[in-house]
Amino acid sequence: MAVVTGATDGLGASIALTLGEQAANVVVAYTNSPSDVEPIIQAIRSQGKGGAIGVKADVSTIEGGKILIEETLKTFGKIDILVLNAGRTGSKGLTDLDETFFDANFAANVKAPLFLAKHVAPILPSRTSHASFSFLEC
Repeated sequence: MAVVTGATDGLGASIALTLGEQAANVVVAYTNSPSDVEPIIQAIRSQGKGGAIGVKADVSTIEGGKILIEETLKTFGKIDILVLNAGRTGSKGLTDLDETFFDANFAANVKAPLFLAKHVAPILPSRTSHASFSFLEC
């Protein structure tokens, strides 16, 4: 059972598809419309090995991360793999940099993923068990 953030396109979508190919059930987090995540979910399901669902959660916030965890546990009862691929992009030159831009980027790229990992860590399989353990940050 894998949770992948930022999986509606690019690297995150490739990771989600690969996990599905390996027969993992995959939860794909999305922020906007279910239509953003449907192609990935259908591609995973069409492989006939792993299942997939989308969960609407803004993982650039701590609250969004909690929603993602709760919905995943409600559906699958566990989390084996957490892939932190979501992030905010964009840049500003030093003269254009302002506190609002900095705070939004820090919250999305550092604070929220850190707390998502903190909340998931206790429910991931133990490193000392024979269960598969994966923790990736992209």
